Amino acid sequence: MWHRQSYAVMRATLALSAIIVGSSASTSASAGSVTQPGFSTGIPNYAKLPEGLFLVLIPNISERSTNPDTVVKFFTPFFVYQPDLEIAKARITFLAAPVYLDVRVRNGAFHRSGLFNTYVGTQATWDLGNNWGAGVRLGGWIGQKGAIALPYGTIEPRAGVTYFTPKEHFSLNVLRGYTLRASGPRSPNYLNVDLTYTRTFGKLELGALGYGSLDTERPVSTYRLQSQVGIGPLIGYNFGKFNVQLKLTGDVYQKNYGGSERRAQAFISIPLWIAKTPPPAGTVRCPLSADCTK
Repeated sequence: MWHRQSYAVMRATLALSAIIVGSSASTSASAGSVTQPGFSTGIPNYAKLPEGLFLVLIPNISERSTNPDTVVKFFTPFFVYQPDLEIAKARITFLAAPVYLDVRVRNGAFHRSGLFNTYVGTQATWDLGNNWGAGVRLGGWIGQKGAIALPYGTIEPRAGVTYFTPKEHFSLNVLRGYTLRASGPRSPNYLNVDLTYTRTFGKLELGALGYGSLDTERPVSTYRLQSQVGIGPLIGYNFGKFNVQLKLTGDVYQKNYGGSERRAQAFISIPLWIAKTPPPAGTVRCPLSADCTK
């Protein structure tokens, strides 16, 4: 059995956010939803994108009261490529995101930083009509070597729906995570659910976010299943050439995490290239850049 603080440190190295445990656990199991719970909130995941290449810059800082507190920072450039490609009436989208991760315990007992695992995924999205879209994605984290990366991969199928208009946005995103390691320390399999509702007022966007996560298995018999629920506000602004969203969230419930989490995260969405001339400004709202312009 590990000491409380040592396990909190190990947990921090296994996630993109402050998914830190404060209880002891077996050394043959690691903890954590590899994808940060709530990560997909704010983005209309299944709205129709124009053909093009988009970049979403995502800085994050979170702190969990693990006594001593654990602070996790990460930065990821999230690339979204939307080709002119349809299969079975579904738009096919490709995604990739390298991640830089920094983990620190407040008392100075631990500090580690470096490249985390890289995320890749392929998504199929169907236009349901009346501003509704639905989609599925097969993605995951590539196992890699490094001071703070996981040596094993993770598969993450997900599905959800989006309602997206010039004035309103609702998204529900559900993902399951399956770790690709038969033996040795690993994260448990997990379930994440993310919810978004926002409204726009001119160039201003205001809304509410919610998310939940839970472990769906025990990698070893002594592992303590973890779960959490978080909520918070979103404020965004359309600058024309790019769009900015700020999310401030925190736990309202947590079990076996050793303390509550507080988190600040920004999404800066930039269209790098759009193949075709978009409709006139004001007639549509582009999911990743409000005017769909370069």
